[in-house]
Amino acid sequence: TAFVASIVLGMVTGSFEASANGYNNATGVANDGGSVEAALAVIIAMIPIMIIAFIVALAIGITLQAFVFAPLEVGAQRYFLEATQRRFSLGNLGAGFSGNYMNVVKAMFKRNIFIMLWTLVFIIPGVVMAYAYQFVPYIMAENPNMDSTRALQLSKNMTEGYKVDMWGLDLSFLGWYFLGALAFGIGMIFVPPYHNSTKAELYIQLRTRAIDLGITSNAELAGSSNI
Repeated sequence: TAFVASIVLGMVTGSFEASANGYNNATGVANDGGSVEAALAVIIAMIPIMIIAFIVALAIGITLQAFVFAPLEVGAQRYFLEATQRRFSLGNLGAGFSGNYMNVVKAMFKRNIFIMLWTLVFIIPGVVMAYAYQFVPYIMAENPNMDSTRALQLSKNMTEGYKVDMWGLDLSFLGWYFLGALAFGIGMIFVPPYHNSTKAELYIQLRTRAIDLGITSNAELAGSSNI
């Protein structure tokens, strides 16, 4: 089941970047006697169509990301949180669609927008903020009723002082992915379950620390008693 959950998580977490790439269309123009003007006319005529296609594809991608893929990411992280207690139910993949669904959508949408805006400023701030907001899906998996602004702030507080360590943790898996790629890529399917499980354990450790420091509480993280 961890393989299935990792496949779902890998698909949905890569979907936002894919949708942002928009729509790319290659047009071939016949050479009817070398008329450059005719070729240019065809290309110019295609520009409005390509722009419309790009906008439509981008809108569809963003909509799917917000209303389908983001809740699935929350559900996948719920799976790995439960798995730390040796409860391996794929039914947890739908956790993001149950409870306060629109609140989950709102929190995840704000997370993605903030990361994207920081990335547009510069790559490094975008990476930093991606780590700062990394725990948002875990938090929403525990408490889908939490205010979205509070969820983002809580994630920032929990990761404060640990972003470099989190980056180093992710880098430590590069060797495993490389070795998996050597076996015609087949070995790479064994790495994500290990990687995702490790990040779930990291969240639990930093959540416990946050509770001890009074940053949050068992009452606020409503699912903590179940995990």
